[in-house]
Amino acid sequence: MRRSLRHVLAHRPVAAVALAAIAVFTLSGCLEAPELEDRWTRLDVVSLTTEANAPTKWGEPVTLHARGRITYRAVLTGAVAMELRYSDAIGFADVQLEDDVDRLAMTEDIEQILAGSTVLASGAQSVTGFHKLIQEIDFDLQANLPAGPEGGLFVIFYFGEEEEVEGPGGEMETVVHPIEFAAHEILPGGMELVPEDTP
Repeated sequence: MRRSLRHVLAHRPVAAVALAAIAVFTLSGCLEAPELEDRWTRLDVVSLTTEANAPTKWGEPVTLHARGRITYRAVLTGAVAMELRYSDAIGFADVQLEDDVDRLAMTEDIEQILAGSTVLASGAQSVTGFHKLIQEIDFDLQANLPAGPEGGLFVIFYFGEEEEVEGPGGEMETVVHPIEFAAHEILPGGMELVPEDTP
């Protein structure tokens, strides 16, 4: 006699409970929340090179080519800034900007750098993006490095708001102010610039 699945479950309650448990386990596995990096808009410094691959040394001029990548997870309009920053109080060992570190912890370190460093060189660009858009932007930065070797040099890539301000010579300049990253679900990126004569 042919039996349907309904007939079998009706006469085998243990089997029904087992199948229901498997279904619940499978659904819960499928509905796990994605990683933070897959839910928040992410900014990364994907490459950082010097002009003609010249070595960097404390107290000397440097020309950097930096490429930033934005992976949007929401509709965003504003500006991004790529900045070379120096801090005499925050050293390379005080923060973690490696690719494999927790991105929320990296964001906190970048906020510490932004609050406790000075800008040596910067570039900015207005941007608009939408969910799943990936955008790459190139920046050229020129600066004279401090004498060192105390402190640290960092290239920071972040999302912010633009403001037109008057420069030292009376010309108008565009300045980008960082926004509250966690409130806007944005993960800034960064990379260390370690001169070769760093002890």
